[in-house]
Amino acid sequence: MACLSALKRHAMTHTGERPFKCSVCGNGFRLASTLKSHAMIHTGEKPYKCSLCARDFIHSLALKRHMMNHTNEKPHKCSVCGKAFTDSSTLKSHARIHTGERPHECPTCGKTFGHLSNFRSHTKIHTGERAHRCPVCDKGFLEAKSLKNHLMTHTGEKPHKCELCEKEFVQPSALKVHAMIHTGEKPHRCPICDKDFRNSSACNRHIKSHSVEKPYKCFVCGRNFADLSNLNFHMKCLNH
Repeated sequence: MACLSALKRHAMTHTGERPFKCSVCGNGFRLASTLKSHAMIHTGEKPYKCSLCARDFIHSLALKRHMMNHTNEKPHKCSVCGKAFTDSSTLKSHARIHTGERPHECPTCGKTFGHLSNFRSHTKIHTGERAHRCPVCDKGFLEAKSLKNHLMTHTGEKPHKCELCEKEFVQPSALKVHAMIHTGEKPHRCPICDKDFRNSSACNRHIKSHSVEKPYKCFVCGRNFADLSNLNFHMKCLNH
């Protein structure tokens, strides 16, 4: 019987069936236990607490990974660039930077993603689902973490501070990218010309520059760009 239920759960990975629905946001899950954990996002419940810094978590695995930050334990190392990680799943996601693998494809528009979380966020663009609303301005967001970051624009809170120059940031990811200015780290490499970048979005924009398609043209010098933001930056340089 146990084998049969395990087989049924596995079959859902192929059929896409998600019978357990969240009553708040409508997200579906294969397992009742996963739905139970998800519900804590809405209730704010975080039962697993760090004994060293009092930070709390929804999942025990998240707490275990967090504890490695205190011990600086990073047992999983990338064989390509040597960067180390606290868990194997993060290493697996990181490896896609080098391989270019993007296994998650949107069934609506065909856009592909290297990370499942990015794929899930993207699919909500098509459904228009914005279940998380700001109590101040009523703006809707696809994810609870986006709402949390947005609320800081009202409070002015910037809890993540650079230890070297004391510049403050709303998001930890922004601080992480900023810190690379001091360390010189550029972990994202173009597979075509080996140019390195601090963040994946800049790297992806650069990769487009190798393609034939460059639809954005500078009316001053006639140079073409694959990305609108690159054209805008170019125009600012010309004006200066």
